[in-house]
Amino acid sequence: MKTNWKSPDIIIGKEATGKFYYRREVFENEVWKEIEKGNNVLIAAPRRVGKTSVMKYMTENPKENYKLIFRNVQGIDDEKRFYKTIYELIIICLSKFKKNKTLIQNYLTKMRI
Repeated sequence: MKTNWKSPDIIIGKEATGKFYYRREVFENEVWKEIEKGNNVLIAAPRRVGKTSVMKYMTENPKENYKLIFRNVQGIDDEKRFYKTIYELIIICLSKFKKNKTLIQNYLTKMRI
C-alpha cells in the first residue's frame, strides 16, 4: 500500500504565524465570546501547544470594532512596572482611537498609576 506523506508546515521555536499558523476556530470563537461578555480570559496549557500563536493571530485579525494589542508581560516581577506597562498599553491602544486618547490619558494620569 502506497501512502503519500505530506510534511506539515510547522515551526519549532517562535510562535507560528502566516501559513504556519494552524487555525483553532472553535477555541478562537470561545475566547471572543468571553471577551464580548466583558470577561477576562486566562489561557492555561502546557508549553508549545500554541497559546501565543492563537493570541497573536487574534490580535492581527480582530473582530470588527475591536482594537487589540499583544504584549508579553510574563517577565515583569515588579508591581509598579506591571501597572506602568498596562497604562502604556492602554494609551497605545487608545491612540488607535485618537479622539478619546487625550481625555482618557488625563483621567488615568490623575490616578497616579
